[in-house]
Amino acid sequence: MMLADNSFVGLRRARPLVVWTLAMCVMTIMRAQAAPQEPAAPPAPAAETQPTAVATPEVTSVDPSRAAPGSDATLKITGKNFATDAKVSFANPGIRVVDIKHSSTTELAVHIKVAHDASPGASSLYVINPNDREGVAPFEVTGKGPAPPATPASPGAAAGQRYEAYHFGNPLEALQAHGKVKGALVVSAGKLRYEEGNKILFNVALRDVKEVEINTLGGFNTGTFHIILTSGKTYNFAPGSLHPGDNQTIVDALRKALAQ
Repeated sequence: MMLADNSFVGLRRARPLVVWTLAMCVMTIMRAQAAPQEPAAPPAPAAETQPTAVATPEVTSVDPSRAAPGSDATLKITGKNFATDAKVSFANPGIRVVDIKHSSTTELAVHIKVAHDASPGASSLYVINPNDREGVAPFEVTGKGPAPPATPASPGAAAGQRYEAYHFGNPLEALQAHGKVKGALVVSAGKLRYEEGNKILFNVALRDVKEVEINTLGGFNTGTFHIILTSGKTYNFAPGSLHPGDNQTIVDALRKALAQ
């Protein structure tokens, strides 16, 4: 009986503490419900997804996908992962890019001019991001085009051949081609010159060209080529498309001109 009495007395003494604890819990809950709630922040507007630094451009269509020699055309290139400063080039050296408008990461509008003497046939179009990753699509120069405009004949005048190219101090600079000004190697009237903007790097007779050859490193094609003059000066170039296989096309064309 003593044990039961003592337990009952202990329970009665603990009862005020239990009541106080419950009261504090109720007050805490009431204060939390009465506190003003912060309004939820509106969701941020969705931004256009930009290609990541390692994104590779992909070309799904080119409209139109062909052009005639001597023509102008505006191409609509669609795909994905087009950087805001992506470049467009062609394997056919007779096609020149005049202007590029970047509509979005999935569409480009490209104004081109096709030379009257551009080689007909299937070729390639390239979209190149600043990280040097590229997307490729077929593009064709048709077999016939408008006749070239008549011009007054002049002594020594001859049809010229033009090949877009970048000039470098040495072949390794080709790794930093983006941002450089694209020029052109021009064969005309028995001479070869390289022009870049309003500047002419050299203008020599074809007989003063000693060698036109691809640059190799350890037996591998570096995607660049050089021209050595009889004076001993050496000039290094990369094709305007920056595509490694296109340097062979330009080298073959220059050698053919030298042999005539």
